[in-house]
Amino acid sequence: MTTLVTSPSTSLREIDERLATNYDLAIIGSGFSGLAAICKAVEQKLTFCHVTKGRGMSQHFSGAFDVIDPRWCDPFLKPADYPSLANALNAFILGHPNHPYARIAKNYADFSAVFLEEMARFFSFYNIPVVGNFKDMVVAFGSTGMAKPTGCALKSQGLLASQLRHPGKVLYLNFPGLVDYPTPTILNNLKQYFPDVSCVTYGSKELFEGFDQSSYLAYFNLRDHTRVLKEFIRQNKGDASHVFLPPILGLDFYDEMHNEITRDLDIDLVELLSVLPSASGLRFSQIMETFASQKMFPSYSGTMLPVSPEEHMIKNITVTMPDGTKKEIVAQVFILATGTANSKITHIIPNSPLLKQDFMRQGFSVSYERGHKGEGHGIIKDYNNLRACGTAIDGFDFTRDRCGFGVGLASAFACFE
Repeated sequence: MTTLVTSPSTSLREIDERLATNYDLAIIGSGFSGLAAICKAVEQKLTFCHVTKGRGMSQHFSGAFDVIDPRWCDPFLKPADYPSLANALNAFILGHPNHPYARIAKNYADFSAVFLEEMARFFSFYNIPVVGNFKDMVVAFGSTGMAKPTGCALKSQGLLASQLRHPGKVLYLNFPGLVDYPTPTILNNLKQYFPDVSCVTYGSKELFEGFDQSSYLAYFNLRDHTRVLKEFIRQNKGDASHVFLPPILGLDFYDEMHNEITRDLDIDLVELLSVLPSASGLRFSQIMETFASQKMFPSYSGTMLPVSPEEHMIKNITVTMPDGTKKEIVAQVFILATGTANSKITHIIPNSPLLKQDFMRQGFSVSYERGHKGEGHGIIKDYNNLRACGTAIDGFDFTRDRCGFGVGLASAFACFE
C-alpha cells in the first residue's frame, strides 16, 4: 500500500497532482454563482475542484451586488422609501411566480431569511468589504449620479437607504479627463436626493493631462497621493456630510484609505459605480486572487471540451490547460455556473435538443427524468448528476430586475439541497 506523506504546508492542489481524485463535486465557472457554489461546497465539507476559463463576469463588476429592484411596482419610489431587503424579495416573489426566486422559495418556509443568511455568509467567506447590514436596501450611484437600489456594494460605493431619510449636504469632486463621469449631469442628478450639492475640481488639467480611469487608479494606489486627497477634502468639505467622487481610490489599499478618510474627516465618502475599465472589477479580482492563493481546493484554468453523457450521467469532463495538456476530472456531481445558457451549455453538451428546448423554454423549473417536478433547483432532465446555477439558467432578466448576484447566489445554494 502506498502512503501519501504530507507536510502542514502541502496544499490540496499539490495532493491532487500526486493522486488521481474522484471528487464529490466539480464546479465549472468563475462568476458569482460559481463562487457561491464554492462557499457551499466548503461549508458542506465536500471534496471538489473548480474549473474556470477566466475571470468571468467579475471583470465587468460595477461595485453593486444586485439582489432586486423594488421599483418594479413603483418606478418613482424614492431611495428613502425603499423597503427592507426581505420585504422587497417577498413582494417580488408574489408578483413574479415564474421567476427563479419564486421557484426556489417553494422549498423554504422563510426564503428571504435563508437568502440573507447565505448572503452574509458569502461576504464573510471571501472576506469582501461591503456596505450593507443584510437587512436594509443599499443605494449605489451610477456614473451619471443616478441612485439605484442594490443588496450590497463594495465598502466605498454605497449608502444604506436609511441614510437618505435625512440627507445632508454633498460635495462632489471632479477629476479632469474622466469623460465617462460627466460632472454637470452628475450634479443635476445628485440634487434629486440631496438638498445642497456643490462641486470642486481636484488638482488641475495640467497635473492630470492625459489621465484616464486606469491612470487615476495607479496614481491613487500610492498612499501618499491618497493622503494629499484627504487633506484637500478636509480643506474644501465645509459642512458637507457626504463627499462623492468617481471610483479612483486605487486598488491595493482603497478600503483602508476609504476607512481612514471617513474616520478622520467624519464624512461619508462614496465612489460612483464603475464603468469599463472597471475599478470595482479589478478590486474584486484582487480579492479573489488573494483567496485563491490560499489553495483551499484544486483549481484548473482552461477550456472545457464537449461532454458525452452515458446512461443519463456525466462521467467526467476534460479540460485543456494553457500549456496544451489535458486534465480529466471525474466527479459525482457537476455544477454548471457557466453564464448564458444558450451560448455555454449547448456548447458543453452538443446536440442536446432537451437542453435547447425543455431547459431553455421552461427556465429554472426542470423535470426529473422519473416524472416529478424539480421546482427550485437546477437539476437538468436526463442528466441526473448535472446541475446549473446563475445565468446558465433561464427565466429571468438580471439587467431589468437587477438580480444577477442574488439569483446566482440563490440558485447556487439551491443546487446543494
